[in-house]
Amino acid sequence: MNRFAQFFGVLATVLSFAASAASSSFQGVNYSVVSDKSKRDIKRAVEVVLDERLDQPTLEALANQIKNSNPMSFQRTFISWRIKGEDGGGYWAKTDFDPTLTVRFLGTTVAEYNKLKASSTATEGEVFGSWLSNWGTDYKMVGYRKSGKIFIRSTFKDGSSGAREFVSKKISGRSVLIDAEGSDFGEYFLVNEQGDLEFWGENGAFYTAKKTN
Repeated sequence: MNRFAQFFGVLATVLSFAASAASSSFQGVNYSVVSDKSKRDIKRAVEVVLDERLDQPTLEALANQIKNSNPMSFQRTFISWRIKGEDGGGYWAKTDFDPTLTVRFLGTTVAEYNKLKASSTATEGEVFGSWLSNWGTDYKMVGYRKSGKIFIRSTFKDGSSGAREFVSKKISGRSVLIDAEGSDFGEYFLVNEQGDLEFWGENGAFYTAKKTN
């Protein structure tokens, strides 16, 4: 490797570290580059955390800015996006320059999310809580009581929905909700003091769905 290539390799590493260590802003949207790795000039893989969902034109513009932030030219650049505070496990979107830009939304778009958030909580029973979850996929949960029984209805971005019955039990002195049909992994729900819905299993709490209207 010649000195010119070595220089840009070191520079790329420094820029990558600096980017991952600080938050940035683009068109009023805050984001953080949490990982920026490259393999020579073959490919570059970047992970970004956004404060909020973006529409596709803004996402494409930000993807181009991040792609062009490195002075090296890569054959392919892959950018994966997460939403801050949504720790359901998967990426929200991917923007791949291979070499031309393609955009894939793995979670709900801005319009889909707003529609899901605004979906009705009306039920035939007494509602005791509603939550937005992105565990596995984005969906809205509504807890209600009807005829002495407890149900949680889940509504998905395509408008489909389904309800499951739960029973209230005490675990470690706390009231929790257990699937009436049972669980192979000891999973249950707990409504905490803030009104959020905690997902619990054999190894403790593993996810929290935030309350919504």
